[in-house]
Amino acid sequence: AIGDTSPQAKQLTPLANFFIGTSQMELLKKEVAKITGDKTVKDPVKKTADVAKKYKDIETFLKKAIELHPGLEPAYMNLGNYYYYCNEVPMAVATYNTLIQKFPQSPDLKGYKDFLEKIQNPQKGKKGKKK
Repeated sequence: AIGDTSPQAKQLTPLANFFIGTSQMELLKKEVAKITGDKTVKDPVKKTADVAKKYKDIETFLKKAIELHPGLEPAYMNLGNYYYYCNEVPMAVATYNTLIQKFPQSPDLKGYKDFLEKIQNPQKGKKGKKK
């Protein structure tokens, strides 16, 4: 009922895209949790990427939400996480860098920076741990 010419479209269309993308992301997270919890999976990164790529609409919806409303901080975070799950680390890094630059006052800034450090230097956190 809300067409592109309706006054509500400018406000609701970005949110609709955000909510659909985020809902899909929640479904993906559940599948990823199953993969990471399954010790029989030989290559969890590859399996996660294969599953994530089946949720390609996540990228479409979140990018559209960001295009229409660049102030949707969680859309950037979810998009970066989606790229990470797809094992598209350069895209995840770029998205998280944008997130950090656009929202320097975010209460979640430290978490964003920590995650960015983790994906840029995955071996750093593994040093000193016994296998």
